[in-house]
Amino acid sequence: MKVEVAHRAPSTPGDRLHVTARRTSTTGNRSVFAVTAVDQHDVLVADGHVTAQLVDTTVFRARLRQRAATGRAA
Repeated sequence: MKVEVAHRAPSTPGDRLHVTARRTSTTGNRSVFAVTAVDQHDVLVADGHVTAQLVDTTVFRARLRQRAATGRAA
């Protein structure tokens, strides 16, 4: 996962933030999301992109078991 978010404006402690994420592209098992955070006064306080990759949990768990059995990275 990769997270790139830029701070755009301050918000006061206690302010409510509305955070949204919209998928902008998908390639194979990787998706990119545009993210924004707007405060209760409709001021943009942060924006950016999040890249997420789907993981085959069967393969992931097998690698973890192998790592645990050998005591090293798989």
